Amino acid sequence: MQKLILLVVCVSFSMLFVACSQNSKRSQSAGSVPQAKVVKDSGMKAGGSEDSTMGIKPPSTQNADVLLAEIDKKYKGIILNVVSVKDGKIIDEVALPFKKKTAIKGTPYSILVDSFFTTFKMDEKGVINSSMEEVNPATKVKLYKDGKVVFDGWLFQNYPDIHQFSDPEYSFTLIKGDKK
Repeated sequence: MQKLILLVVCVSFSMLFVACSQNSKRSQSAGSVPQAKVVKDSGMKAGGSEDSTMGIKPPSTQNADVLLAEIDKKYKGIILNVVSVKDGKIIDEVALPFKKKTAIKGTPYSILVDSFFTTFKMDEKGVINSSMEEVNPATKVKLYKDGKVVFDGWLFQNYPDIHQFSDPEYSFTLIKGDKK
């Protein structure tokens, strides 16, 4: 019985680990910046009928590095706080555009915002944006130091300590989406 419980716990932990590290593409060279990818919105419901209430198709699993058309239409990027780890004070509030590697003033870092989800959810197949309401905002970023990727992951507005980038001097916190 103990072996069965141990097996279930191990499998569950493995699935969680895989889900959290999902869709992070590390095969790109550190200096390259991917071109913006926007998923076109067909405005169709599952089964082929148009959704006249939202104008977007129902949630489906998305690649984390893809900027969704409905997000691209409403947002130009994200707002990020750069915080001093020593005293917790905000060093800078930075507006970062999508798909453009941007230097963060006063730090050795630059950042690339891959995608933004207003209502981030994860299922067994990957991530979904289940609504355009800002219920669980999250952003997929690549953080560079001296031209090399040092963090390729998620920042969550409501849960800033989850998957947080670790640095002795700076922390980075998602504040909100930057609307057009």
